[in-house]
Amino acid sequence: LAEFANIIRKNIRHVDTAFRYGGEEFVILFPFVIANKATVAVEKIRRQLEQKDFITDDGETVNITASAGVATYISKEGSDSFIKRADKAMYQAKLNGKNRALIAD
Repeated sequence: LAEFANIIRKNIRHVDTAFRYGGEEFVILFPFVIANKATVAVEKIRRQLEQKDFITDDGETVNITASAGVATYISKEGSDSFIKRADKAMYQAKLNGKNRALIAD
């Protein structure tokens, strides 16, 4: 998780905010960025994660992938709705084969 956080930190702007949202879920807020542009940043993070070699306690080398849902905030939308749309897109990305980012409806 620490290394994934480092990858995220290296690929976001100083005005962006990233935080752990659950066990293995993270949220990155890109203020004033449309979903297509945010997806470019998310894809860069995803690719760097999948290329990173991680060493287990047993000395085995493993690679990790990530699926992401990207949503653009809709004016006057509640935070629950906003997060739900991003979460739904993330689960759809997983259903579509994992290791990808999808933009929410």
